Amino acid sequence: MKEIGNKEYKNIKKDTLIGTTGQNRRLEAIRITGKESFYLYRVHQKSIGWSEWANNGEWAGTTGKGLQMEALEIKKSMFSVEPHVQSKGWVDYGMITKDTIIGTVGEKKRIECLCFEGDFEYRVHIQNSGWTDWTRADGVATLGTVGQELRIEAIQFR
Repeated sequence: MKEIGNKEYKNIKKDTLIGTTGQNRRLEAIRITGKESFYLYRVHQKSIGWSEWANNGEWAGTTGKGLQMEALEIKKSMFSVEPHVQSKGWVDYGMITKDTIIGTVGEKKRIECLCFEGDFEYRVHIQNSGWTDWTRADGVATLGTVGQELRIEAIQFR
């Protein structure tokens, strides 16, 4: 800020004021750092292939068409994921990087359950059940089913 210099703000919430009021000082520049909160993701589905990229809050995949989600790609790094894949069981990808394909492509194997660890929430659409509740990606909670041979059909992140 003019005549004040750089000021660092920590633990910013949605009602935090950046700058000054009533002092007639202009904000000359701003740099925002912190947790990545923008996600791009897409799914690979039986008979369709890759979906278009979805943004935060949008869902990727189909509902009501009976198509299984076979793979997932997320344009974000620094989180871990373990999917339960048809006939493969739990597959630990550990900490993934951008462009990691989660699941299978070309093997016709459904993703049945997912466990994420990261700073976000997600939900999935399960065959014959519909959408789950939003769940924090805490590395413990799973969404989907194991041993019931039910497919995940769509996913949504926020």
